[in-house]
Amino acid sequence: MINTKTTKYALYKYPSTENIGDEIQSIAARRFLPRIDYYIDRDLVGQWKNENGDETVKLIANGWYMLKPHSWPITDPTIDPLLISIYVEQNSINNIAAKKFLSSRGKKYIQEHAPIGARDIETESLFRANNINAYYSGCLTLTLQADPDIKKQDFILAVDLSEKMLKYLRAKTSRHIINISPYHNFQLPWQDKFDIAELFLFLYQSAHAVVASRLHAILPSTALNTPVFLVKKAETFEKGRYSGLEDLVRSANEEEYLNDYGLFDLDEPGDNPDKYIAIRNDLIEKCSAFTGYNNKKTFRTLDFSKLCENTALINAFAEGFSSIGRAYRLNNELVYRTKEKRNVDRWNYALNAENAKLKLENEELRRELEAITNSNSWKITKPMRSLGEFLRKNP
Repeated sequence: MINTKTTKYALYKYPSTENIGDEIQSIAARRFLPRIDYYIDRDLVGQWKNENGDETVKLIANGWYMLKPHSWPITDPTIDPLLISIYVEQNSINNIAAKKFLSSRGKKYIQEHAPIGARDIETESLFRANNINAYYSGCLTLTLQADPDIKKQDFILAVDLSEKMLKYLRAKTSRHIINISPYHNFQLPWQDKFDIAELFLFLYQSAHAVVASRLHAILPSTALNTPVFLVKKAETFEKGRYSGLEDLVRSANEEEYLNDYGLFDLDEPGDNPDKYIAIRNDLIEKCSAFTGYNNKKTFRTLDFSKLCENTALINAFAEGFSSIGRAYRLNNELVYRTKEKRNVDRWNYALNAENAKLKLENEELRRELEAITNSNSWKITKPMRSLGEFLRKNP
């Protein structure tokens, strides 16, 4: 039978998150889309509905799952997902996201679209332990395209480091160190966050070197051929979430680096390890095969070249953006438990709604069965049913 459905292409957006790394995940996926017909909120993907049933909507469903676990799995039948570079949150209260992924509906959906590419070893292990065909794919940001028109500058980019580490780095080099954080006010319009994510990537490629504590800084920097070093900051480093990924870059915890500057010399950082290349190539092959498209030229849709020639201007942006991030993280620390409680409440609300629905369905079936058993036809055929039951028990 000839498939007459029109093929469309969708990309995740993130209206409710404060981490610019989410948009960087989508920019990586964008490389493999010939166009974008739909933007779908990742955290509400299970509620997305396509009004045109004659379409197949290809979606590279990578990234962190998820802020609103009750919205999993995907329910729209027109979505054709490539489940790759997926990380399932397992460290929140009650492991809500993991439980939703492994619920009967969630697991059934995943198994229907297996094998599943896990961004990290921890997520791969979660799937495999529950009889889901999965493999370690690495992160899709490793496929980002270095732009040949972006010129290297002389600054060092410090991403989400402690004040102690910043002081240490500034004492080691005469190069200008720009301190920046990828966290922001989530109320920014989602379209603007994509532009800011492009600017971050522009800075990652422009920098002489990057020292960072965040995956969404070290992995894009690796892909963009900028020397990069991971500082395993105690407050943010999670062994499971970094499993399989921290091995792709040079790294140390704060004390190790403070005691051995030779681990990463800012002025002569050297080349990155090449362990990531095989992972990158496999991701490119799988995503290109899925959509039939591969933009090899650039991650950019905007031109930041004039901005990046002015270190003072970059620094002003970075300081302003980082101050927003610091204030936002402080606020998050104050409301963290309340936020987690809200997630639990949402989960319980969804379960209660489902139970209420099942209760109504059971009541309706009970009434139908009662109507049947009280009908004349049921009473008339009772002797025949009794005979049939007797013969089955006494063959």
